[in-house]
Amino acid sequence: ERWWGATLLPPPPVVEHHVLQDEDASVKLPVRSLLYDAYPQGGFDETSREEVCLLSEHSLYLITTGDAAHFRLEGSTWEAPKEEEEENNVEPAAAAAASSDQTITIQGEENLRTLLNSILDNWLQKSKSKISTLTPAQQHSMAEKI
Repeated sequence: ERWWGATLLPPPPVVEHHVLQDEDASVKLPVRSLLYDAYPQGGFDETSREEVCLLSEHSLYLITTGDAAHFRLEGSTWEAPKEEEEENNVEPAAAAAASSDQTITIQGEENLRTLLNSILDNWLQKSKSKISTLTPAQQHSMAEKI
């Protein structure tokens, strides 16, 4: 296992979406593009582009293969959890994409910010009806925690 460098490319003017689903739930996620660094030792002599959906602050879904991968911000020391720990922390719609030994690094603070905004926006869209039932004080308290 190794961290493989990649750059999260800016979103296109019109963002496509991909639906992840299992028997319990489905979620519509924006599609983003990663530009993987060349890795000649692994047989990848040139950069390659991959379409992905960001699942959490450290995991993504590779659309073409249906696999999940971990990522971290360049320079971060975060390490992927052991498989048994990870299985207990995956949301139902992402369960099918829960296990993988692939890891990448997201380069740059702006790319991380884009990733986190995408994750938060997806959560807010899913939770909008539940949030609207909260009192203003409860909404404020929740917003401070986010």
